[in-house]
Amino acid sequence: MKNKIDKEKIDNFFQNILDNTDSKKKKDNLKIVYDVLLHLYETGSSNFSIALIGKLSKKEGGPITQTIRNAQGKDYRDLIEFFVNNITISDNYKENSDYELSDYIDDPALKAHINIIISENKSLKNQLNILKNNMNKNYELNYHVENNINNNSNNTLLSSEIESITKFIKDIETNGISIKLTDIGSLKDENDILIANPGFFDGLKKIILT
Repeated sequence: MKNKIDKEKIDNFFQNILDNTDSKKKKDNLKIVYDVLLHLYETGSSNFSIALIGKLSKKEGGPITQTIRNAQGKDYRDLIEFFVNNITISDNYKENSDYELSDYIDDPALKAHINIIISENKSLKNQLNILKNNMNKNYELNYHVENNINNNSNNTLLSSEIESITKFIKDIETNGISIKLTDIGSLKDENDILIANPGFFDGLKKIILT
């Protein structure tokens, strides 16, 4: 069963914030943040962290995470807290959910704060898991390349292997894939997580060229 929101109640709160905002730019930014919240809800996301909302908002030309967190971002935070506080979590979801704990909090504002903290904690855990996976991949990649160079120096690359590596190098240099080459020569993914240490990419090119 999908979680529910009191759309009319939230719309009224959102409109009240707009009515008390003079800046057109601020109103546009509030609309972007509200659209992001609705998008997260409609897609079934349980992550309403400020970090994620700021990231998605930035893509739409809205306020970034730091803007939402700072003193001038109170309206954004109020909107996020009110939205989260007016999500009714379904019983099926509560059975195995960290959000279950917040049901014992009667104060609406405090409950909203706790839900946001839980969302950010879950987001950080996911990022940590991604980082661990990429660190393992990075270790395995460097280990196998080093072993091949040190222990199998007499081996000759097959033409198909050369073509594959050459294409990989070209894709990196032309931004054809989500992996990017940094100024210091390391490789990072789209989340700015390290995939290969500085020198790996240049070493790969040397192997092909020689």
